[in-house]
Amino acid sequence: MDQQSIALTTLAKRQRRHLVPDLLRNLLKVRLAGAGLAVLAVITFCALAADWISPYSPIAQNTQAMLTSPSAAFPMGTDQAGRDMLSRVIFGSQVSLQVGIIAVGVAILTGIPLGLASGYYGGKLDDVIMRIMDAVLAIPTIVLALAIVAALGPGLWNVMFAVGVTAVPGYARLVRASTLSARERDYVTAAKAIGARAPRIIFLHIWPNVTAPIIVQASLGMSRAILAEASLSFLGVGVPPPTATWGGMLNGGFAYLELAPWLSVFPGMAIFVTVLAFNFVGDALRDVLDPRLGRALGLK
Repeated sequence: MDQQSIALTTLAKRQRRHLVPDLLRNLLKVRLAGAGLAVLAVITFCALAADWISPYSPIAQNTQAMLTSPSAAFPMGTDQAGRDMLSRVIFGSQVSLQVGIIAVGVAILTGIPLGLASGYYGGKLDDVIMRIMDAVLAIPTIVLALAIVAALGPGLWNVMFAVGVTAVPGYARLVRASTLSARERDYVTAAKAIGARAPRIIFLHIWPNVTAPIIVQASLGMSRAILAEASLSFLGVGVPPPTATWGGMLNGGFAYLELAPWLSVFPGMAIFVTVLAFNFVGDALRDVLDPRLGRALGLK
């Protein structure tokens, strides 16, 4: 290997090593991104350390303290079964983050290959894949998720799968659009000229250049997945009790809204703050990863 090749390899390694710190530094320059990251850090800590930081068990019932208003002993009050609401909100973060991560993972692992194949090959394959995606998009998200959960039965994994399936068309269409643009680039033409096969071109030349919008879509998809899980649990077809979920707590507190409003206020605030934080981070990632927006904001 000559000195020029060694220098280029060293430069590439150095750029990869500084990629994450540079991305984080640029994120913090975007307004409200720091607040979103801080909130997500707190929620992630609560989910990971729930067993150590929650004052009580989320399913332990105390018949002597049913529907107790917020106090020093119970900062968020208790529910109709005497369970501590603070502990249940903390443990509910575990379910919400699990659903967000797994659902987005299902959508990415399914939608990206479909979008790459559809955008690169085109023709009849493109027509078939996109018409299927259009058919899925024609069904309201919550209705499709309800149908899938009804067919599979309630349960955490079934909810994650259902939410993930409803998000597949968004990723497939986004990747297809980016692939249609990338396949016309000079580097793809050059790869074809030297005899590179389609799979190599797709995964080594096109895929690395369409990842930026996927990162943004995934961050925003987390908030949608959390909302979808909360909606399913509120409707009574999500994660079954006694597992603590924010949507399930809203369902249980709905009948006591006038008598004990804290049953709905605190889980509702948890959903609101988490979704808002993911949206802040998603918008910031869009600004940072889009070269035009980045230059306008002085990030490049």
